[in-house]
Amino acid sequence: FVTFLFSENSNWDDARTYCGRYGLDLLQPKNSVAVAKYLVDNGRGNLHYLIGARGNGNHQVWLSCKVLTKDDPWNNDAYNQEVENNKCMYLRATQTLVDIGKVLETWPNSYTQSGVFLCG
Repeated sequence: FVTFLFSENSNWDDARTYCGRYGLDLLQPKNSVAVAKYLVDNGRGNLHYLIGARGNGNHQVWLSCKVLTKDDPWNNDAYNQEVENNKCMYLRATQTLVDIGKVLETWPNSYTQSGVFLCG
């Protein structure tokens, strides 16, 4: 995977478009905790990385159309609360969350900021 940095205010859709310019898409990690651990171990921790899933109104869904379940590594109760179409997935790479195995969270796609995202 490749890490990119937003230099201006952008959202999930902007990140996906940016990945597409390089023939990639937002990362859909098979093991989100392992990716977060890699980022932390390599000096890229304490950040929120946009990744390739978003709400469809009923569930959070990977770009591959695979539905995330309550067994995925959700931080807090995001699995039950964050399924709206405008809620996008990010991987929160902190040592504390890696240690407890809870690295997935969501935020509204309408929320823009400078930040980072993962393409793969």
